[in-house]
Amino acid sequence: MTAINHETLLEYGFVFQQVKRSYRIDINGAAFGVVQKGDQWLASPIPMEFASLSNVESMEEVEEMIGSKLK
Repeated sequence: MTAINHETLLEYGFVFQQVKRSYRIDINGAAFGVVQKGDQWLASPIPMEFASLSNVESMEEVEEMIGSKLK
């Protein structure tokens, strides 16, 4: 399992959004975001809504949620 961190997200093609303190990636016309809350990482389709945030523990889980291999 590949750990989620700043460097890994950038390596996988995510862009850090300083104002929102989140990471964004666009795939096939759809946008997805990852945000850190404490020691947890949450992922969601964008626009990110609290109800749609899912806890993710690895980049493989992010890829599964997005439905696309990122790397």
